[in-house]
Amino acid sequence: TYSNTGLSNATTYYYTLYAWDDLNNSSVGTTQVSQTTHYVATKLVIAYPGQTFTSGSGVSGTATSQTAGTAFDATIYAVDASNNLGGLASNTVTLTSDDSQATMPDAAALSSGSKAFSATLKTAGITTVTAAASGLTSGSSSVTVTASTTPSTTNSTVTTNSSSLTVDNQATITTTLKDAYG
Repeated sequence: TYSNTGLSNATTYYYTLYAWDDLNNSSVGTTQVSQTTHYVATKLVIAYPGQTFTSGSGVSGTATSQTAGTAFDATIYAVDASNNLGGLASNTVTLTSDDSQATMPDAAALSSGSKAFSATLKTAGITTVTAAASGLTSGSSSVTVTASTTPSTTNSTVTTNSSSLTVDNQATITTTLKDAYG
């Protein structure tokens, strides 16, 4: 058994095995083998549309506002403490949101340390999405959700300050337009 310590991350190491006898004669080396070291993921980060992920730097840029009721992709990355991609991470990730009306995807496994998930947020305002996976620190990030531009006849209202209107009388009529999600 041989243990090689002090290795650098994301580096390929090559090994050839030789044998020596008591007279210091060497065998022909074995076929060379290689092994690449990988970063070990410890946490999850989220990148929304408008943001980019760079291994070693993390998520940058400003998330693009999302429209209520419209699906978009949030990409989850498993990273180490320095935001290097943990390329061997295959943990199963679950996404949740503080938007009680949101449609969130089913849990799914990371592939090579990342996965894009489709989510649909429905409540206008700032919404937080959290990615969680066993063995990794959860990651949360906020995104702005804007109201849909299509008003809902069910949620919209028209009111007046007068119970009856007559000719030449003034009244205030208030129209409140809401999208399908309130």
